[in-house]
Amino acid sequence: MNLVLVLGDQLSHDSAALRGFNPKVDMVAMAEVLHESQVVWSHKTRTVFFLSAMRHFAQELSDRGFKVEYQKLTDKHAAKTTLAESLQKMITKLKPQKVIMLEAGEFRVQQELTTMLTGSRLAIEVRTDDSFFCTQEEFRQHCEGRKQLRMEFFYREQRKRHSILMDGDKPVGGEWNYDHENRKSFGKAGPAKRKELFFTPDALTQEVIEQVEQLLPDNPGATADFSWPVTHDHAKQL
Repeated sequence: MNLVLVLGDQLSHDSAALRGFNPKVDMVAMAEVLHESQVVWSHKTRTVFFLSAMRHFAQELSDRGFKVEYQKLTDKHAAKTTLAESLQKMITKLKPQKVIMLEAGEFRVQQELTTMLTGSRLAIEVRTDDSFFCTQEEFRQHCEGRKQLRMEFFYREQRKRHSILMDGDKPVGGEWNYDHENRKSFGKAGPAKRKELFFTPDALTQEVIEQVEQLLPDNPGATADFSWPVTHDHAKQL
């Protein structure tokens, strides 16, 4: 049995982690942990967005016949363990032959998971996250021989490589970026309110909102007006 780890920023049915998944024997592992909203102080709206999207995605997987081992924020281990420790508990319980995961989008998370999984002596398969335009190996090649790293140089290289908004070897419109126009103040009134679609929280999202307010009361922000899309369909609409 393969245990496929899905992180909160990897919620795609086309994910490379799920390729070759056998619903008859394999399982998906997903975990909510307080630590991830505390190690870097996260805005409550951001936390609700992540957790609600995770729960909706887990439900979609279940509806498709996938077996999902899911740890909620209110489960007894969620408040006291890291993401790596939560995954270790799932491994101990489920006893998989192999753990499959995508490269984590955050270096700290990848280090923690790699250290834990290496110590578990399980077979591990870390797959490239092909939702990015550039792999880690390609970025390492970009860095070779450079005395300093600048986003601007990397950005231009990727534009040329993938033919994004290019007119031959020149940028469409004649400018690589418009950063100089983005440095003015919004003024005392702040930015204009969003005019896009708003999504009324369903019962699942409302449950997440209540739990975040209860368990992370000192985190910044408010959730009273939460209206972000937390499903693939809502994201497409927006």
